[in-house]
Amino acid sequence: MSYVDNLRARRNSPKAIFHRFKLERQPEETCVFLEGADDAEYYMPAIRQFVASPIRLYVCDGKETVLSVSNLIAEAGADRCLFFVDADLDRFIQEKPLPKAVYVTDGYSIENEVAARETLERFLQEVVQVEPAEDLFQKAIEAFECGWHKLRRVLRPCMAAAIAIRQKLTDSSSEYQKPVLSNFSPSDVLAFDGVHTKLSHARVVKHFMGKIKNEVELEPSTILNVFRRVRKESDKVLIRGKYLLWYFVEFLKRYWESIKGKQNAHGRKIKVRLQITADNCFSVLGGRYTYPASLTAYIRSRVAA
Repeated sequence: MSYVDNLRARRNSPKAIFHRFKLERQPEETCVFLEGADDAEYYMPAIRQFVASPIRLYVCDGKETVLSVSNLIAEAGADRCLFFVDADLDRFIQEKPLPKAVYVTDGYSIENEVAARETLERFLQEVVQVEPAEDLFQKAIEAFECGWHKLRRVLRPCMAAAIAIRQKLTDSSSEYQKPVLSNFSPSDVLAFDGVHTKLSHARVVKHFMGKIKNEVELEPSTILNVFRRVRKESDKVLIRGKYLLWYFVEFLKRYWESIKGKQNAHGRKIKVRLQITADNCFSVLGGRYTYPASLTAYIRSRVAA
């Protein structure tokens, strides 16, 4: 760890964040604790629907830090504090529930709430300006669903492998590092040809395990057993949200570009008026994805407490 990284880690340790909270917090403020900076773009519009008071943000650089800070604040008896974390693979590994003061996503992560067919339909109608009855709209949905099903078929066994690895590490108290899921990109195994997709790798699970720096030896039967155990879980719960968001953004960019210049039902030419990327998608798509009822219920309960 470099000197700069060491300073950052010390600044963002649970005790350091808690100390800043005690020094900075004003009586009228609501304080929000997030895993990462990008989370603010997703959560803040939902929070502001119910919180009229000033809001102070704390970015904790990780799930474990958010949980530790929530425990410190609970011990101090402070109120009007909101804590947000992704469920991720811990849902399948951890046996004890997380503190009730912490909001845990219904799906794998916040990205799973955004990368949804409903979001695409709203964006097509409101921004691209094609109506649901139009052929351009229907073809977009058909192509999106086709690519989505190809991707989910290869990612579900990959996620089963990741769960098996994490479970073995947990059971054995091994010193091996957790798999680094961010090292794998769906673009490694799914290629776009226009707006359509095709698989570009034959042995997806093996490739996936190599990419995530897996050091754990697993029998194929172990992965198969986990795959069977999680087969009833929805894609939203099982598959890493960033993988699905990659597909969503790539498809939307490519489809919009492919119909540029064509006329919609109102006789107007379709224009690409903005660029959507993985970095700005929360802002661009804002207001077009649906917040889960569990999130609004959590915010209401915490700010009313």
